[in-house]
Amino acid sequence: MEGPLESYDDVLRNDDALFGAYRRELIKRGVFEMPESLGRSHISAAHTADDVDRSLEAAEASLRAAVDALARA
Repeated sequence: MEGPLESYDDVLRNDDALFGAYRRELIKRGVFEMPESLGRSHISAAHTADDVDRSLEAAEASLRAAVDALARA
């Protein structure tokens, strides 16, 4: 999707295939993200700084893998 999410119409422009591939890649890396494509994620007070760092690393690797997979398809 191009541009920021600012309205419900923006959310409807999400690339569902990319989002699904990204979530599957996250799960492979041990990170579960709620299955909603609203452009947001959640942390809690129970998450440590290491948890956040690991999640960010997994997110970066997962997005790269998802984009690469869809480019090959």
